[in-house]
Amino acid sequence: MAVQQLPESIAAAIEKLMEESEIAYDQGNVRRSFDRLVDAFNLIPDPKCDYGESFKHCSYVLDFILDEPYHLDQTTIWVERLREIADHHGTWKGQIDFFEGKASFRLGRFAEAKAAFDRCVDFGKGMRYFEDEPPEYANFFRNPEWYEAENQ
Repeated sequence: MAVQQLPESIAAAIEKLMEESEIAYDQGNVRRSFDRLVDAFNLIPDPKCDYGESFKHCSYVLDFILDEPYHLDQTTIWVERLREIADHHGTWKGQIDFFEGKASFRLGRFAEAKAAFDRCVDFGKGMRYFEDEPPEYANFFRNPEWYEAENQ
């Protein structure tokens, strides 16, 4: 199935919510910022997999959760949403594994994190997914035993 474009009215409403999210974040209102990101994602019609914007907006929510451990308990839900979208399009495999690795790391599931990062590095032919990310992910990937020993 071809990827559909969002209707202009929905795309404009999503853009407005994204701007509101950024403003709220800049003002230190993390809850409102997060809520606007989720609202923007929820404006995408179902089935969300049919729209190219779905992956991007789901990634925004997941990145927010991982960068600002807000609603960390929802991490697995958002990783699965992202995986469903990616599987539908048959793409983004390495990125999904990287998100899963970051989520598992944040949740203290180190064996799962290491396995996901291994798949990501194998798929991506190296460490490129770790670029522009907090160094703790690459440090963990290179030395998982340090983290496991600290948390026993």
